[in-house]
Amino acid sequence: MAYEVTVGIKNAAYKVYCGSNTCAMLTDLIKSAGITGQIFLITNKRVDAIHGEKVWEYLKKTGSIVGKISIEDGERYKNLGTVTEIANALLSYRCRRNDLLVVFGGGVTGDIGGFVAGILLRGIPYVHIASTLLAQVDSSIGGKVGINHKLGKNLIGIFYQPRFVICDMDFLITLDKRDWRNGMAEVIKYAFVKKPEMFKKIFSLQDFPNYQTEVIIELIHDCAEIKARIVEEDEFEQGYRAILNYGHTFGHAIETYYRHRKISHGEAVSIGMVAAAKLSRNLGYIGDNEVKLHIDVLGKYGLPVKMPKLNVEELLNIMDSDKKYMQKNRFVVLKEIGEPIIIEDINRSEIVNALR
Repeated sequence: MAYEVTVGIKNAAYKVYCGSNTCAMLTDLIKSAGITGQIFLITNKRVDAIHGEKVWEYLKKTGSIVGKISIEDGERYKNLGTVTEIANALLSYRCRRNDLLVVFGGGVTGDIGGFVAGILLRGIPYVHIASTLLAQVDSSIGGKVGINHKLGKNLIGIFYQPRFVICDMDFLITLDKRDWRNGMAEVIKYAFVKKPEMFKKIFSLQDFPNYQTEVIIELIHDCAEIKARIVEEDEFEQGYRAILNYGHTFGHAIETYYRHRKISHGEAVSIGMVAAAKLSRNLGYIGDNEVKLHIDVLGKYGLPVKMPKLNVEELLNIMDSDKKYMQKNRFVVLKEIGEPIIIEDINRSEIVNALR
């Protein structure tokens, strides 16, 4: 079972290939993309140790693979130091504008690799082979690439689209349970903001590692299709695309609070979605039953649904810091399940109530 999803962006359209053994398409896809230069593989040490040889063999068949750059794995490495490390290596290889970066890994590696591709030599082509569920359902699609700053997450970045994306669910078998749950948080987000029909599959899906292959492929396809249509409408997140940040305003602040160490992205987004649901209820939109649905579906996958013990004032200060750089804080709330709306500059007391 395999699906193709087209992201129909003007002058930068590309396809996302979802399914089992889709990585086997890599050699032919690169050749058909008209790449004439060298090929470089960017991955992280963890993924490289498990799957790197397989991808390297596919790249060897192109006759153009030159080198591999393996970086540290983890959100705390999504910084300028890692960008410099990659840039130094590529420039020492005499990388040129017609060369190709093959970025192989999850959301962190994809964000860093795509960012380097967008800024090196003012832009060189790249493709993303997404190795985690989170990357396959969300971060690999749409061209939002960048790195973190000590004052907040993703404060340094650009929009830069890949030539194609491969989402091979065979890579998911070697995830650890925490990475699996990180991805499921994003899957659940899509159900809340756009497609409530997905809940039937989400509740029927068995937890990792005993999940049903056909169900997870369908969910990956559902998420890819939703995101592709939203990105087509609002590539640079001027408005509508911000609905995909449901739970993320709270979640990113929690990640920054813990300096990207104690709580993972999916866990922070899970807590953030419950807070966003409570905010939606407190503003008079959804009711207690909808808040309970959040707690039930996230809890099914062992995701946290309660705010950890933290200094609320410090968390609010992080949000205020984001606001200074982004000009406004956008809170995505649910008018009802599947119907998100964007509200700007929520009253501070409402935010505190949602965090309780």
